[in-house]
Amino acid sequence: MGLIIGNIFLENCVLLSKQSKIYVINLYFFNSYKMKTKKVILTMVFVVIGIFTIKAENVISLSEAIQKKWVKVVLKGTGYVGGLNNSSHQGKCIKIKITNISGIALKIQLKAGQFLQPDDSATQRMLVTNSMMFALNNGAFKNDYITAFCSQMSSGAPEKDLNYAVSSMSRGNIYDLAQIVDKYDFVSNDVQSAIWAFTDNYRPNKLMSADTFENRILNTFLADRNVLLIEPPKQELLLDNDRKSSSSATVNYDLNLGNRYNIQVTVTDENGKIVQTLYPSPKHFEPGNHHLEIKLNSAEIPEGTYMVRLLMNGSINMQKRIKLGNSGR
Repeated sequence: MGLIIGNIFLENCVLLSKQSKIYVINLYFFNSYKMKTKKVILTMVFVVIGIFTIKAENVISLSEAIQKKWVKVVLKGTGYVGGLNNSSHQGKCIKIKITNISGIALKIQLKAGQFLQPDDSATQRMLVTNSMMFALNNGAFKNDYITAFCSQMSSGAPEKDLNYAVSSMSRGNIYDLAQIVDKYDFVSNDVQSAIWAFTDNYRPNKLMSADTFENRILNTFLADRNVLLIEPPKQELLLDNDRKSSSSATVNYDLNLGNRYNIQVTVTDENGKIVQTLYPSPKHFEPGNHHLEIKLNSAEIPEGTYMVRLLMNGSINMQKRIKLGNSGR
C-alpha cells in the first residue's frame, strides 16, 4: 500500500506489533538522486527498532499466534508415562512442538485455562493448568510438555500420539480454578475432581490429597462456589455370619469410580493388626465400575472377629465386620 505526504511517498507499510505500533516504512524522496540509498538505510533503521521492541515488550497468546500464522504447532497425547504424568488424562500428558515462522522474534504464551481439543470427538478435551512461555527467534522451535487435565469425564482417555488443537479459552469457575491450580502448581487427583465438578457436575465423595494445604485451598474454592462434596458415612455392615458363626466368609465390594484411585483391602483383627490384604500394595484403579472379592476361612487365619476395610488413597472408605468360627460371640 502507499501514501503521499508532501513530497514523501510511503510504500509497503507493514505493522509488526499492535502494542508498540512499529512500522517498516520504505521512504521515497522525489527530487533526490540518492533515492535508493536513502530507502535502504531508512528501512533498515525501522526494522531494527521493530525487532528490539518485540523482544522487550511483545507477548502474544498461542491462539493469536496460530491465527496470524506466525507459528507452526503440533500437539499430541503422550499416553501414560511413568514419572511424567499420573495417567494419560492428567499431568504432563500433552506434548508440544512449536516453531516460529513469523520472520521476527516472538514471546508466545500458553495460558492456564486454555482448552485443547482432540481430533477424535470420543476423546477427552483437555484443560491447561500450568501457563508456559516460549521465547523463540525466527525459525527456532521448541519441544516441551503441557500440564493439563481432562474436562470431559465421560469421554475416552487420550491415546499416545493423538492429535490435539488449541481451542477456546475457558470462562467463569473453570478459568478461575485453572488460575488457582497454576498459581500453586497443584497436580494431584483432587485437581481432576475439582475440574469435573464444574465441567460434568461431578460430586466427589471427598478431596483426599495428602497435601493438607492443597486440600484446604481446593475445598475452599469449591465451597465458595456452592459445590458440596458428598462424604459417604463409613460403612460398618454386619454380615449374616455375624449373627451365626461360620468357618468361611466372602466379602464383596462393588465400586463406581469417577476418578483414579489407589485401592487396598485389608483384614485386621480386634487389636488392629493386619492379617490379610487383597493386594500386597495399593493398586491403581481407573474410573469406571469395579468388583472386588475377598475370601476368608478359618483354615488360613485364626477364628475370631475381623474388620475388612476398603481404603481409597489411604483413607478408609468402607468397612465390614465378620466372624470366623465360634469365637467372638
